[in-house]
Amino acid sequence: MSENEALDYVVPQEGSNIFYDSICIPANAKNVPGAEKFIDFLCRADIAAMNYEYVGYAIPNTAAIELLGADEYNASPVNNPPQEVLDKCEVFKYLGDDTKLYDQIWTEIISEF
Repeated sequence: MSENEALDYVVPQEGSNIFYDSICIPANAKNVPGAEKFIDFLCRADIAAMNYEYVGYAIPNTAAIELLGADEYNASPVNNPPQEVLDKCEVFKYLGDDTKLYDQIWTEIISEF
């Protein structure tokens, strides 16, 4: 969108999914101190702000939001969708064997493009 004004972020009228990017350390990680330092690095306000500017996903890091300009950040419907939009969205849950059906339908949809 930053490179093409004709593009915009929209949530379909029917709704969409709510997702969260998470960082975790696997139980069998071989370098837990290194992983912890990397997470600390990503949580630094300046780095979190740079990451936001690159990926464009909303962030929970209030210090980074202040660096970015809280008023502008918080006013964005991409970062803070109105409640009526959120009410039509849901977090996807693991569907067990039904995942195969979703995969089949998704494959049919994208094969049309």
